[in-house]
Amino acid sequence: MAWTLNGKAVDANTGTQLTGDYAVQAVAETNGRFNLDGPGEIWVTSAPISVSGASLQYDFPAHSVTAIELHGGPPLASFKP
Repeated sequence: MAWTLNGKAVDANTGTQLTGDYAVQAVAETNGRFNLDGPGEIWVTSAPISVSGASLQYDFPAHSVTAIELHGGPPLASFKP
């Protein structure tokens, strides 16, 4: 299974304000959305992953963060340490 955090741009955000001291947010100069914060700016989706033999293929969306969960199985018969 894959979970992806994505948004309308690399600097998209929900507008949630942080308290205390924190680093200044980087703002994308081209097509930036940092100052257009709102609830529809970022989202999380999930999708199954297709594994075939010892390989998998997944297309990572632009400006996203993806977590992939893999479950192991028995070792391959041809594997020799």
